[in-house]
Amino acid sequence: MRSLALIVGISSVVPVAACDSLFDFGDPSNFVPNCAGGTAAVAGTWRIEGQGERTSCSDDALDTERLLLSSDPLRLVQNGTDVKLGPDLDGFELRNGRVTGRCLRFDTVETFGGFTIEYRFEAQLDSDGVLRGTFRGDGPGSCRSEGEFEAIPADPG
Repeated sequence: MRSLALIVGISSVVPVAACDSLFDFGDPSNFVPNCAGGTAAVAGTWRIEGQGERTSCSDDALDTERLLLSSDPLRLVQNGTDVKLGPDLDGFELRNGRVTGRCLRFDTVETFGGFTIEYRFEAQLDSDGVLRGTFRGDGPGSCRSEGEFEAIPADPG
């Protein structure tokens, strides 16, 4: 089972409003998290949901303005400011997980069917316990992606 499954939907019947940001950040490159205020506790199980665009693909059929991200539950283990994935998942890695104040930065690498997709996530833990932020990605092949995401606790407690 893949941990970070890509779902790409392109439809001419989707109203333009449906392509607006789900998370109200506007241009993802303008997202500047406010990391001040303690150390975020991110240990636990999370689900990632996000949207963005994928461009610069050598195969034009992979380019889309409506890239949707969704994950299976991901269990994070936190030791101080270091964050790791536990347990390991086949074909999926979490790298460079680091908490800085209320912010979490991490990279993922997913390999499937001979393709590799790498994402860099940056988020802020909001007062409602949800991580909100932006992602940038490389792959498959020459594709580049960017967008915004939320990570929602899958085991609220």
